Amino acid sequence: MVPVEIGTSSLRRSTYEQDRNKTLMRIELDLLEERCEQSQLRIASYQQRTTRYYNSK
Repeated sequence: MVPVEIGTSSLRRSTYEQDRNKTLMRIELDLLEERCEQSQLRIASYQQRTTRYYNSK
């Protein structure tokens, strides 16, 4: 079976902008790193509270 090429493109392909996509991906990567740092701080806080609770007994 031979694949048939269709001449019409989808809305997603016709509205795709490579430069804008790269910019948005960089922004998302920066936000992801920030969320990771926030999560690490929250985990450290939980661990400190757990340690304090455990040592207070």
